[in-house]
Amino acid sequence: MSPTIIRLARKSLLVSLFLGTLGYLLAWGTLSVMSTFGSQDPANEQMLWRTPMTMIVIGLVVAVLTDVLAQGLKRRPAAQTPAQIAANVVIPPAPMMAPKLFSPDDQEPRTNLPIAGISSSAASSRM
Repeated sequence: MSPTIIRLARKSLLVSLFLGTLGYLLAWGTLSVMSTFGSQDPANEQMLWRTPMTMIVIGLVVAVLTDVLAQGLKRRPAAQTPAQIAANVVIPPAPMMAPKLFSPDDQEPRTNLPIAGISSSAASSRM
C-alpha cells in the first residue's frame, strides 16, 4: 500500500474512534432526556446508532479532504541544477603528514629530537 493511504487510514481511524464515541454519548444523553420528559417512541432508539454513524462519516470526509488539500498545497522542492549539486560536494582536507625522523640525505636520525625525554649530555654524564 502507498504511504498516502496508510497515513490517511491512520488519521481517519483516530477521527472515527473519537467522533463515534462522542456521537454515542450525545445520542444516549439526548435519548435519556427525551425519555425523562415522556417521549418514549420506539423509533427514537435508532438515534443510538444513527448519530455516531453520521458523525463518523462527516469526520472521515473532512479528514480526507483536509489531508488531500494540505498535500496539494505543500510546496515541492525545486529541482537542483548541476552547478548547485557540484557546489554541495564536500572535498575532504589533505591528510596530515607525519614528522620526518630521518634526513633525506644520509638517513641518520635528527639530533634535535629528544628520545624518551633524555638528552645526549644527560645520558653520558650518568655513566
